[in-house]
Amino acid sequence: MIVHVSPHDTDRINREIFDAFVGAVVPVIRHYIAHRTSDPKEIAELLNQRGIPCCGQSKWTGTFVRMILTRDKPALCSIKTAR
Repeated sequence: MIVHVSPHDTDRINREIFDAFVGAVVPVIRHYIAHRTSDPKEIAELLNQRGIPCCGQSKWTGTFVRMILTRDKPALCSIKTAR
């Protein structure tokens, strides 16, 4: 059976998948912020060491950690930003 999906539906489905990914990984990132480090690069290294897959990339980066946290506004107040 072939199902045809409109571009609008594809975008919505992709957003839902990404939001589910963010919902699953943010608690881990929050734990690192609370108990280990608030540096996004260090958090990325910890996620990579644990083997936690990154959505759409082969490895976590500090930039991607920051991007994930922009989807989760309450966590932003705890993260270290580069100056």
